[in-house]
Amino acid sequence: ISGRFLELPEWIGFVVTSRPDASVVPYLQGFKPFAIEAGDARNTADLQAYCSSEVAPLLPPEDRERLCALLVEKSEGMMLYLRLVAEGLREGTLEANALESLESGLPGFHSRYHAAFEARFRKDFRETVQPLLRLVMAAPGPLPLELAREVLSWDREKAVRVRTLIGSYLVEDQGGLSLFHKTLGEWLASEKAGVYFTDSE
Repeated sequence: ISGRFLELPEWIGFVVTSRPDASVVPYLQGFKPFAIEAGDARNTADLQAYCSSEVAPLLPPEDRERLCALLVEKSEGMMLYLRLVAEGLREGTLEANALESLESGLPGFHSRYHAAFEARFRKDFRETVQPLLRLVMAAPGPLPLELAREVLSWDREKAVRVRTLIGSYLVEDQGGLSLFHKTLGEWLASEKAGVYFTDSE
């Protein structure tokens, strides 16, 4: 994008989003990027709207407004935080009375991942789930399920069963499988993941 963008016709435009990573930002500086700050009022309004529509119905009616305000604050501007809370409430790995003690921001992500993995995978993780996640993490791009099946020497039934078990933690497009969010890979690759630590190398 940084090298060829100006060769395109004027009527073509892109919206490019990224974390403020040092490996990305210098290449885009010439296009005068602007930061979307976590504390921006528009971002906070989006978080409040999401919490009202997706999280509040899962909470006791008398506590909805108070808990939504608390969760928006704990999210530290990240929509994914609220999504993980909603998933936890739906699958029973999180209860409304535990929301006040839930960690904020990135540590909160990690605790939600750990609780969800504990509930979903338990004894299935090391032998069943981890081999596929390890390959997805190591792949330089989306990983075709057929390639994963070949590398792991799995039959098609097992590959589809494991893919289904992992569920929404993987996303699939025409190119293959990817982790649904970068923070999941960061958690799996850190010692904070405990028994779920996965070394993609």
